[in-house]
Amino acid sequence: TVAMGETDASGELALAAAREGGALLRAHRGAARSVTAKSSPINLVTELDRQAEALVVDAIRTGFPDHAILGEEGGARRASTHRWIIDPLDGTTNFFHGLPLFSVSIGLETAGRMAVGVVYDPSLDECFVAERGAGAFLEGRQLAVSETAELGASLLATGFPYDVRDTPDNNLAEYAAFTRQNRSVRELGSAGITLAGVAARRLVGYW
Repeated sequence: TVAMGETDASGELALAAAREGGALLRAHRGAARSVTAKSSPINLVTELDRQAEALVVDAIRTGFPDHAILGEEGGARRASTHRWIIDPLDGTTNFFHGLPLFSVSIGLETAGRMAVGVVYDPSLDECFVAERGAGAFLEGRQLAVSETAELGASLLATGFPYDVRDTPDNNLAEYAAFTRQNRSVRELGSAGITLAGVAARRLVGYW
């Protein structure tokens, strides 16, 4: 099990739901039969995005039928002081091409404040958990960010907008500037895994 301070029922459900959705994705990595573009030709969605979200939504509906849900691919919505926020497949392009860098992200917002967050990496079977006031954990081990103080010794990460082909605000100049000043820059294709990497001091920073 994964410790995260005083783990409550919502945290346990988030963990179980993330692992269930992740197991589905792990079993079908690189095997998505249909893919469509959402906002741009490089913003993809597969049938596995929707299937993984359905598993997570069903788990939440069973455990907390009165809670609201905001899903990346649709999900269900209703008014409530508790709202679950789901990205069932963060890193769809990686997943579609068979690259094992994708995650399931689930958060619970209570009265407008994030209370619990889970990022599950199905490929490495790693579950990152954060609870407000209790810290962040990886498989029971409390995490702390890097203490690296020099940019030149830093491994950073970044991402690019889905309209990078068209917009002048495309992060390319920033990418070039940082690359010339630090140890290296990574673009992993999954914001969830990247942010978890910062929490676990695998990366010094992410923009």
